[in-house]
Amino acid sequence: MLFIHHLHSSMRQLVCFRVKTVFVFLFFGLLAIGCGSADDVLKPDMNIQLTASPEQVDLLGYSSLTATAKKTDGGKPLIEYAAKFSFVQNQSGAVLTPLSSVTDASGQAFCQYQAGSKPGVDIIQVTIDNQQSVSTRIVVAGGVIDTIILSITANPQTLSNFQRSTITVRATRQSNGEPMAGLDVTFSTRQNDSNGVFVQTVERTDASGIAVVVYQTGEQDGVDIIMVTLNNGQTAGVTLVVN
Repeated sequence: MLFIHHLHSSMRQLVCFRVKTVFVFLFFGLLAIGCGSADDVLKPDMNIQLTASPEQVDLLGYSSLTATAKKTDGGKPLIEYAAKFSFVQNQSGAVLTPLSSVTDASGQAFCQYQAGSKPGVDIIQVTIDNQQSVSTRIVVAGGVIDTIILSITANPQTLSNFQRSTITVRATRQSNGEPMAGLDVTFSTRQNDSNGVFVQTVERTDASGIAVVVYQTGEQDGVDIIMVTLNNGQTAGVTLVVN
């Protein structure tokens, strides 16, 4: 009987230990899940846009900048998120006011832009919550209107089937050799014997007046001619040999 009593006592202790262990695991598991959810709320995937109205101004002219931040999933506005405005390029000598703001109930933050005293292209960037950035451009006093030296190169220029080539476009001012930033560029194929495709592309030249895309040849041999077209209609091309 004494043996049975000790056996029952041991079993009760074992059951209590297991119940306590399960409780501890459940407690910390729920705590971890709760912390994960809070982090998701603080740092959601976001979709941000920055627009300027108008996009072209005279010297010392004004434009209104609007940043919009929404959750990628569902498009819910991101409210009370820090928005920091800055220049990526400031050719005109422009000023931004204010440099910092907070998104409102619509997920929007605002900034006023005043152009400087020089023609050019100014590129403005907004960063939301120190996480993601997006930029837009403002053309000052016909800043993009100038004789443009446009060049396009391919590396490599002779390729095998399904091989990739880096296409580089450079745009500079003929008057002073300065890079032409913020130019709209459109890439296309004038001849496409190989059935190639663009696997990476851009829409504008960067602060150095450069636009880089990646082109991949197709399954056929032949000649592919890559073209770039500016918004003023100016074009340039490079020939790829595929064999």
